[in-house]
Amino acid sequence: SICWSVWKMGENQEVEKVVKVRVEGGYDETCAVFNIHGEDHTLGNAVRYMVMKNVESDFCGYSVPHPSEDVINVRVQTKKGSTAIDVLTKSLDDIAAACDVIERKFDDAVEQFGNR
Repeated sequence: SICWSVWKMGENQEVEKVVKVRVEGGYDETCAVFNIHGEDHTLGNAVRYMVMKNVESDFCGYSVPHPSEDVINVRVQTKKGSTAIDVLTKSLDDIAAACDVIERKFDDAVEQFGNR
């Protein structure tokens, strides 16, 4: 299995772990299970939606093993010629881009409301 972590600079200028991802072994590179620590249904459902919008994906599902655990398991299966890691990465990039658009529109609306 492959394991990596995502880190960010915290408010007090200390590095904080945001999420830990572990890739479980699959049948081949078109199928993998990603264990994403520190997340729940909020990200799980968004990832499932974005992966399934990708024409290269055949299947995506997620589960939360237990309500007291802060981990989601995301299974991604792709068509031949694409890897599960590439499809998941693109989906996460698409989610980040959508969040940026929402944040800009929200900030614009708050500014317009304040100018009344």
